[in-house]
Amino acid sequence: MFLAGAVNGAWQPVLAPYLKQMGLGEFQIAVCLATAPVATMIAPLAAGQAADRWFASERLVALLSLGTGLLMLAARPLVGFLPFAGAFFATMLVAAPLIPMSTSLALQNLPDGARDFPVVRACMTTGHVAGANLLSLWLWLTHRGFADSLAVAGILALLNAAYTLTLPNTPPRRDAAGPSAAGKALGMLRDPGFALLVVLLFCVNLFGTSYYARGPLFLLGEGVSKEGLSALMSLGQVTEIFVVLLLPWIYGRWGAKGTIATGIAAWSVRYFLWSLGSPFAALVAAVAIHGVCFACARIAATIYVDRISPRDARASAQSLLSLTVDGSGNLLGNFLIGAVVTRHTVAGAVDWRSVWLVPAAGCAAVLVVFLAAFRPRPIQAS
Repeated sequence: MFLAGAVNGAWQPVLAPYLKQMGLGEFQIAVCLATAPVATMIAPLAAGQAADRWFASERLVALLSLGTGLLMLAARPLVGFLPFAGAFFATMLVAAPLIPMSTSLALQNLPDGARDFPVVRACMTTGHVAGANLLSLWLWLTHRGFADSLAVAGILALLNAAYTLTLPNTPPRRDAAGPSAAGKALGMLRDPGFALLVVLLFCVNLFGTSYYARGPLFLLGEGVSKEGLSALMSLGQVTEIFVVLLLPWIYGRWGAKGTIATGIAAWSVRYFLWSLGSPFAALVAAVAIHGVCFACARIAATIYVDRISPRDARASAQSLLSLTVDGSGNLLGNFLIGAVVTRHTVAGAVDWRSVWLVPAAGCAAVLVVFLAAFRPRPIQAS
């Protein structure tokens, strides 16, 4: 989990500025950023079916990590819109299932997911911080460009591939109900409460993806240095570590609904703080609040879905959540924030206050619907 987080931490915070350095326009940047969510819509459900029915989970994660590392290194020297977009899309097709498959692998080997998973998940967040700060250190020492983020991520993915082979053997589970774990996961959408949760989490990501899609460009415009950008954005993962470690206590007392509602509210507060534009401390606080946003909304949702999903379709259920929320939500969110930035750009200057008020209001609306309509399901028996 640490190494999987480090891979994302090395490239994710600086991808948008790297694309800007290439000279790409807003639409081209949106297309390149959209390769990750499109891949998330395609690959994880197939990987979940493979883990639930055909391959040992740890071997599948090792193979995915190997492919991610090799493709990241291959994409590093490419320049230009079409060559880079094509290579990065291929990379994301292999990398997209890593997080949901690693999550499922952990949950299948833990005695009590709600109690034990937050600590393990904190290791992934710690890895994200390590990867981001490793990149910042490398850029500070070498004064090279953001393209090196792909090389750092590739090397970390290769290390993950080797280490994953040492994890416990986690073979697929079968029962007499049929071979399609993906079908069982999709069947969960027949429950109106679960379907509503998926739709609302999709909406959160629709607005939330602007954090990574345009947040780095906003912070660079506010005076953050190229070398310090990745380290600053990792502050959100630092706070996430503490929130994740508190998550068993929060989840135990507030339940799924209260915990997820707290995360959605934090998203709205974050963008409102950015809309203020000053003081700089408010901008940093908005980065730091990422821990509450992600841990209480997305990680709590992961625990909830694991607890209500069929036992032999747990990997597929996590992949379904990744496909519908991280995939389609981030995909449309990339183009949404691109259109919002274009709408509020005059003579090359972006009115960031107006830009950030859009996701702030969007997340606030999602929170109102969630509080009014969502009802948690009982825990699925083993």
